[in-house]
Amino acid sequence: MDLYRLVKVSTYSGITLVGVTGNILILAAFAVICYQERKLIGSELILCHLSLANLLGYLTRIFPTILFEMGVKGHINDTGCKVTSSVFRIFRGMAISLTCLLSCFQGAILSSAGTSSTIKMRIQEGMQPAICILYVMSITVNTPFAMYATEAYNITGVKYAYGPGYCIVVYPNKVAFAASGFVSFALDLVLVVIMALASGYILWILHRHSKQVKSLRSSSSSKGQVTAETQAARAVVTLVTFYVTLYGIDNTIWLYQTVSTHLLALVTDVRVFFTTCYGSVCPFVLIIFNRKIRSKLNPLAKE
Repeated sequence: MDLYRLVKVSTYSGITLVGVTGNILILAAFAVICYQERKLIGSELILCHLSLANLLGYLTRIFPTILFEMGVKGHINDTGCKVTSSVFRIFRGMAISLTCLLSCFQGAILSSAGTSSTIKMRIQEGMQPAICILYVMSITVNTPFAMYATEAYNITGVKYAYGPGYCIVVYPNKVAFAASGFVSFALDLVLVVIMALASGYILWILHRHSKQVKSLRSSSSSKGQVTAETQAARAVVTLVTFYVTLYGIDNTIWLYQTVSTHLLALVTDVRVFFTTCYGSVCPFVLIIFNRKIRSKLNPLAKE
């Protein structure tokens, strides 16, 4: 194994270990919450699916890449390439969609503060149907393009293709190749704009509330509620900020790959790295800002 592959395998192995462990811990915490409370509230439901999407992203993209770079060949055939490519694209789409939904949900909860509990209950109840709609949309948009994936070892001299190495996505012509990039870029852009606007709205509400707190003395119970809402809002803003940064890097590289006639392996590797960084950072943001998750993980850590 040459130096480049050694560095690549070491980097991917480290980020996979961190990402898989972190997301499994988050899923375990939500499993405990669901068992004890018999349900998950809206934000918890979103975060649970987000952690699942991050976990499956590692198992279907980074882990097979590590095996391929270590010299383990032939572990995925044409059918396996189509399946892993479909799952990765679907749950990559779900990761950004759920982050967008989370920011909108948190903004709606903050804006409904002081209103009747019926409104908040309806917002909470609407999360499960919303998540189902996002799954349908992600499957519908991403599955057709994933069907172009095939085993890399039987392909030579292709022009419109890209892939992580163990599999390669071969497009029949430049129109299909460009369409795949444009659809992915356009959908990501729309969701990023929505989540950025929602995060800006959250920051405006928090700023307005901080002014009210300075002029009015709150009761101890309301202070606790404000702190919980503030912590949740900070977690959402942090996730959105981090995702927008990665989105810019990821899609800049993708646009370069779409128009470039000479694709360097290093460029693809850098894009894959930044695409999967979100799944590693996300669990730690949730652990830092979410007291409920920390309280459920403490007994697990002790045990």
